[in-house]
Amino acid sequence: MMKIFMTGASGFLGSHTAELLHDKGHEIQALVRATSQTEHLKKRKIPLVLGALPHCENFAKSLEGQDVIIHIAAVVKALSQKDFLYHNHLSTQNLVKTILSLKKKPQKFIHISTIAVHDPSQSKDFCQPPEQCQPLSHYGESKMQAERSLEPLKDEMTVTILRPPVLYGERDWELFPLIQSVQKGLTPIWGKGDKQFSMCYVKDVAEAIATLVESPSCDSEIFCLDDGAEHSWRSVALEIGKVIGKEPRLIALPSFAFTLAAGLNQTWAQLRRRPHVFTLNKLKEMKQARWICGHQKLANHFKWEPSTSLKEGLQNTLEYYRAIGKLSA
Repeated sequence: MMKIFMTGASGFLGSHTAELLHDKGHEIQALVRATSQTEHLKKRKIPLVLGALPHCENFAKSLEGQDVIIHIAAVVKALSQKDFLYHNHLSTQNLVKTILSLKKKPQKFIHISTIAVHDPSQSKDFCQPPEQCQPLSHYGESKMQAERSLEPLKDEMTVTILRPPVLYGERDWELFPLIQSVQKGLTPIWGKGDKQFSMCYVKDVAEAIATLVESPSCDSEIFCLDDGAEHSWRSVALEIGKVIGKEPRLIALPSFAFTLAAGLNQTWAQLRRRPHVFTLNKLKEMKQARWICGHQKLANHFKWEPSTSLKEGLQNTLEYYRAIGKLSA
């Protein structure tokens, strides 16, 4: 049993990870905001620590004596580059400073990053150190800067960076619009819909994090992971159709249509002061032909392998949406 402090434990990946580690017998403390959705944590009676990054002084005492710190908290959408850097880079930087001030420091620090720190047109190696990465988006830049801020920890503990690709599963809402469009029978795709990318089911990523927690400490490393397949928006839409039992009508749209939609979406988000993931800046990532990261390095070091196919993961996800009344049978 290990004592684990988690940030982002009320979020999509964090809640699944906290549940899994709790069920494995570990002692979890979860950092949450006053406005966080904590019902999944409360069901397992996981202790909640009230606080919010980057203001670490509010929960610094809870970091003392922990064996492992898992840092998942981040934003994937923001109204400006400054906001991304505040929530992703400054929060991590302040957390690092607080950990270094502890009398009893953890043995491990596990940082959940993203393959978006990388430019796939420059290199096929998605496990490059952050100083060699050239992010395409403000989000990727903020997460790359967060990775770089971890350097001072490496003299004190094992620092592991995990870079997931596109995640999906129960409690995710980023893939939901695509699922809705398939159910309605009309699905717009970018051109031929053949741009390739990696994906991974959320519970497989949680298992990977648990593997990092429970494995003996090693040198600080960077790992990527995926489900072992190469996906495209066309193939994902067709697979959703198979699971739903309705073949989607795919509507090929030119790139300028997506540029226009992203611009309008971004303007609307600014007017409402509510950030959205689909913006002109995010479009820079979407234009890339291949985001295939693989998981071989993780498999070689820790014998981790994905266990959930896209079909099985989508079945679980759709069952969840139906159970909470967001998708008709």
